[in-house]
Amino acid sequence: MILRCLKSVLECYAAKKAAYNLKGKTEPLRKRYLAMLAAARTGNAEAYAQNDIPFHRLIVEAAENAFLLRAWESLGFEIRTRIFLASKELDMLQIAKLHEPIIDAFEKGDAKLAAKLLREHSLAFAAEVEVRAAIFGYSDEGE
Repeated sequence: MILRCLKSVLECYAAKKAAYNLKGKTEPLRKRYLAMLAAARTGNAEAYAQNDIPFHRLIVEAAENAFLLRAWESLGFEIRTRIFLASKELDMLQIAKLHEPIIDAFEKGDAKLAAKLLREHSLAFAAEVEVRAAIFGYSDEGE
């Protein structure tokens, strides 16, 4: 859970810095979101991950901070996300729908709301990972 909390902090910071750059320019985020919805509806975890990870990366990239992007990438969420999404008990559609209000906040240039929504999304995902780890006896943190 520690890594997911760190991801939340990094993405919140990125959201605050990226909001100006994304205002009125959210088409790439929306494209990824729509692809996540389609993947979730068909239960395709790999296609979902192929769009979820770049969705979040777009936000971090829009902050225009190379150090922040390197820190975010170093956390290695590609593999962790794919493993987690492979869980058949997961409601990918419900998780995908959490991305739309984030896009709407960026569309309006509302940095505070975008950061709040990203934080809630990341921490909810972290909590879900922790629950699954307790139930199935594995660690998402490599500990």
